Amino acid sequence: MISPTVISAYLSVIEGRTKDRWTWSYVEEKQYWRIKYSGTVPVCEIQAEISGPGLCLQSYLGDFRINPSCRAALYLFLLRLNEDLPVVKFGVGHRGRISLMAEMLATHVDLSALEELLQGVVAVFAQYRREIELLSGEPALAGVVTKGLDVAGDPGVTVTVGLREPASQSTH
Repeated sequence: MISPTVISAYLSVIEGRTKDRWTWSYVEEKQYWRIKYSGTVPVCEIQAEISGPGLCLQSYLGDFRINPSCRAALYLFLLRLNEDLPVVKFGVGHRGRISLMAEMLATHVDLSALEELLQGVVAVFAQYRREIELLSGEPALAGVVTKGLDVAGDPGVTVTVGLREPASQSTH
């Protein structure tokens, strides 16, 4: 099992190598690391913690006001990214707060693995944050994302949540 002392030592080495682009602090009372990468705009803030058998990283992209007419397209886009991205995944939390997450078994954590994992989170943050922000509020952009849903002759799927009586069904 990896210890907080070892993770802190690794973060110190990473910080020393990067001329102040990486900074970090350990929040003792909550037992997690607050890590910042200043090479992106806005700054990429990552929280890291040892949780069970793994090291978990999480970065919030920001508090975007998600236009209700964009929500489905945004979630579809995030699901597609989750399918395409190998390590870093998007999550949607309370009130639509979007985060990036990455995990690694604690037994596999060494300096280079931690550095690669942090760089992976920052790369995805830098590449997709603005795109997600725009998609969350622009209905025209949301329409482009959802336009090709009925591909290869597959019928569309409609999901209705509620306790209403089903409407009369028509065939297309």
